[in-house]
Amino acid sequence: MTHTPGPWAYRPQEYDDWGIVRMAGVDEDGFQRVICQANYVADPTELCEHRANGTDPAEANAKLIAAAPELLEALIKVVGCFDIKDGLSIRDEMAIKHATAIIAKATR
Repeated sequence: MTHTPGPWAYRPQEYDDWGIVRMAGVDEDGFQRVICQANYVADPTELCEHRANGTDPAEANAKLIAAAPELLEALIKVVGCFDIKDGLSIRDEMAIKHATAIIAKATR
């Protein structure tokens, strides 16, 4: 399984709606494809406040999603710098195992 290559961008086009995440560049057809639209659970009053203020309630979620390809790549590089056989501390070894599990979750 492979994901759409990064980088991804949060609301890169002028008329993108709340929470839109797109490819940062264009694909082979010249389009800046939508990766997803992040959501945010809010009550109607809060959503009205966002509309009035011109803010995006899904911004934090969308920015985290947009960063996902680079975060995954960085995590893979960091884990690759360590060899558990090198006598790491228990704490470091646990951190590497946890990071490896996260990488597996994102790539299986």
